[in-house]
Amino acid sequence: MISESGNASESGDASESGNASVSSNAGEGNEQKSYEDIDYADELYASENKKDIHKCIKDTLGAAENELLVKYKNKYYKRIIKSKKSKYLLDTNNYKQGELNVYFHSVYGVEVHGTCGFVASTTEIEYYTRKKLAETLYHKDFKIIFSTMVNLGFGSGGYHNTNTSKSKKSSSKESLGISPKNLAPLFTKYYKMHSKNNIKGEYSTSSMKSIINNYIKNQKPVLGYFKAPNGDGHFMAIAGYYDITVQYKDNKRDKKYSTETTRYYVVNDGYNLATGSKGGRIQYINEKYLKTIVKLNG
Repeated sequence: MISESGNASESGDASESGNASVSSNAGEGNEQKSYEDIDYADELYASENKKDIHKCIKDTLGAAENELLVKYKNKYYKRIIKSKKSKYLLDTNNYKQGELNVYFHSVYGVEVHGTCGFVASTTEIEYYTRKKLAETLYHKDFKIIFSTMVNLGFGSGGYHNTNTSKSKKSSSKESLGISPKNLAPLFTKYYKMHSKNNIKGEYSTSSMKSIINNYIKNQKPVLGYFKAPNGDGHFMAIAGYYDITVQYKDNKRDKKYSTETTRYYVVNDGYNLATGSKGGRIQYINEKYLKTIVKLNG
C-alpha cells in the first residue's frame, strides 16, 4: 500500500489489509477449495462486451483477485497462490476529474469534458516536480498544471471538448477528449515553458510491459490509456503493478496443478478521492485493457 510518509513503498509478496488473503505455496494434490463458494452471478450475468470502464477498475486488490478467478470458473480447485507487487508502488496523487473541471470553468468560463488525459497528466507532472525529476517553477499547484495542459490541448487542436463527429457509427467517446498520440507532444510543449527542462512526451503501443517495468523500477510513473469492452476509453497514471498467480486443475482428477500469472496495474483513476498531501488513492485494472502508454523522456 502507499506509504503514509509520502515515500514509495518497497516490495514483497503482499496481501493488503481488508483484501482477500494470499496463501504461500500449495502442495501437489492439495484439494483446498479456496474461492469455490464465490458467487459469480453478477460477473457472469453482464455480457463482457457491455462492461464499462468503471466495472473494469477494482477498488481493492482482493476485488482484483476475485475478478481474475472468474476466468477460471470452469476449472477445479482454483485459488490465488501469490500476489506479488512491483518493487515500488509510487506515491502519485489521485486528482478528481470533476473537481478540476469545475475549477477550470470557474477561472475560464468554459465547461470542459473528456479531460481524463489532462487529469492523468497532472498526476504525472506533479510527481515529477515533487520528486525533482523535472521541476517546473511555480507549477507545483495541481490546478495550474491541469489548466495549463487543458489550454495547451485547446491550442494544439488535439483536444475535442464536444462531439465533432457527424458519423452515426462513431461514438462520442471516441471523438470527445484527446488521444494518446495528441497528448504526448503536449508534455514536450509544457516542459519547453521551463527552459532548464528537456522533457519530451512519447506514446507507444508496443513493448508496453517492458517500458512500464523499467519506469516503475526507476520510480517513475507512466500514463496508460485503457479501453473497456464497451468502448469506454480512460487515461490513468500507472503507479506500479501486481502479478497475481492462480493455481488450478483442468480436470478434477489431475494429479498436478497448473498455474497462470496475470498482471494488474495499480492506477489513479481520477473518479473518486480528490487530492492533497497523502492523496494517493489507488485502484487496480487488468493488463488486457491497456492499449497505449504515454511516457516522459529526458
